[in-house]
Amino acid sequence: MSLALTACLAAVCLAGVNPGEAGAHSGAGSGPDAVTLDPAGQLAADGTVTLSGTYRCSPLHHGRTVLVGAKLIKGDVHHGIGGTVARCDGREHNWRHTGQLKGDFAGEAGDTAGAGPGRTTAGRVDGEATLLKLEPGGVAPAPVLLDRDARSLVLQLG
Repeated sequence: MSLALTACLAAVCLAGVNPGEAGAHSGAGSGPDAVTLDPAGQLAADGTVTLSGTYRCSPLHHGRTVLVGAKLIKGDVHHGIGGTVARCDGREHNWRHTGQLKGDFAGEAGDTAGAGPGRTTAGRVDGEATLLKLEPGGVAPAPVLLDRDARSLVLQLG
């Protein structure tokens, strides 16, 4: 089962975002299932990125796997920053994901001090948080999007 969860989360983290939808919610943001992405993320000197936000999911999903995922987006490049299994009790919870980016990833008009090949730099980037439910079916569970928050955010040196 954990392999299936990992595969589904990877598929969601790699899914494309239409750049015109920055700041968009899927529409369920005010309903029982919602996810938010904070407007700022942290960038450590070694390229480790931390993103955070909140989520809420309905207790009606009890017994189903619901995942919170996050990624950074720069053009056609998508970097997953982690994922966790959500606790669906109808209450708002905080999430925080940390990941190491591989390769170049530069924020726009960011702080480029110490930047070089294979380095991540601070600045404005696009990000996305998703809340999805895994539905049984076929060989592997199928992801069903419950909510998403796609927005421009700032990576701050921290």
